[in-house]
Amino acid sequence: MVVKWRPKHPLPSARHRIQLFRIERGRRVLRFEHTEPEDDDYWHIVPGGPEVYATAYAHAYFLKHHIPAGQRWIIVVDVLPTRQGDSPQRLCEVHLAVPPEDDIAEKRIGPPQPILSYLLRTP
Repeated sequence: MVVKWRPKHPLPSARHRIQLFRIERGRRVLRFEHTEPEDDDYWHIVPGGPEVYATAYAHAYFLKHHIPAGQRWIIVVDVLPTRQGDSPQRLCEVHLAVPPEDDIAEKRIGPPQPILSYLLRTP
């Protein structure tokens, strides 16, 4: 099967910063921050939009760290500037409550495996 796909506009060449905030007593408390070491275009082409990818990213974090269900979190994804002095641009901000582990245990983050293998340049 051959799939031809071309974005409506050129994809920005940029890295992303992912921040996970827990809502504690009505305020945001930064619990995790990750800056991608390389460009990740999947944020811009994921089916359902970057909010879907951010939610899957958060679910993987919740599973790994056994975060209790019901806690409120905010996931923020910013596109980092390519030029020094420019400001990061907000790609998405997702508000969610942690679901039970059983509801998210089978979900997988990221692009389909063949695309991921190509992106990672592994056979």
